[in-house]
Amino acid sequence: RRVAQQKQRHSEDASSSLREDQAAGVDENANARRAVEKPPGFGDDDSAAPPSFPPGYEEAVGPPPGLTVRSPSLIAVEHRYDRPHNFDDRNRLLFKTLDHRLSAVQLDKFKAVSGAFRKGERDADEYLAEISALLGERLAETLPELICLLPDIQRQRDLLQAYEKFADHHAGARPKKSWNPASTDFTVKVVRAFRFRLCPTCGQVLTDVDFNPHLGTHHLQDEFPTLES
Repeated sequence: RRVAQQKQRHSEDASSSLREDQAAGVDENANARRAVEKPPGFGDDDSAAPPSFPPGYEEAVGPPPGLTVRSPSLIAVEHRYDRPHNFDDRNRLLFKTLDHRLSAVQLDKFKAVSGAFRKGERDADEYLAEISALLGERLAETLPELICLLPDIQRQRDLLQAYEKFADHHAGARPKKSWNPASTDFTVKVVRAFRFRLCPTCGQVLTDVDFNPHLGTHHLQDEFPTLES
């Protein structure tokens, strides 16, 4: 009987030891699973360094290449004609003036020589001589707007230079009084005076009235430069 009791105790001790080992194994597995399931950055070691930023997204991210503030490379170097705010109205008024002053044949001739000048088929001196022959004394009435509304800065400058030479050789051709190009009675008013203004930035030929608003467009371009394509 003592032998049977000893065997039973050994069996109970072995079962108890097995249960303890199994319990320890379960705890270890649970701890291992919990360690794996923790989100990145939430480990037990708070001193661990955080994951690095993805390539190209470092904390100190500067502006992309070529987009630095007020970079000279972003400012357009080719100046284009800037239309005055009332360009269309003045252009229609100018055409109405020519239509009233010229016959149908003369008007067709005027359009033809003007188109040839725009295309570079006539130089400014030739063009001025031809329209002077068509307009006669009315040249002073139309030339200022012809120059200022010509949407090509280089052609403007060429025609202005030709006009200066023309004025030097024709007494009385250079105006003597002031004139407001926005005047509504332009079609019946003979222009006696005109002072051209040149933009110091782009060289566009302007009226006194248009000069300051035009300069303002350059200030805006300086603040918000055009991106080169």
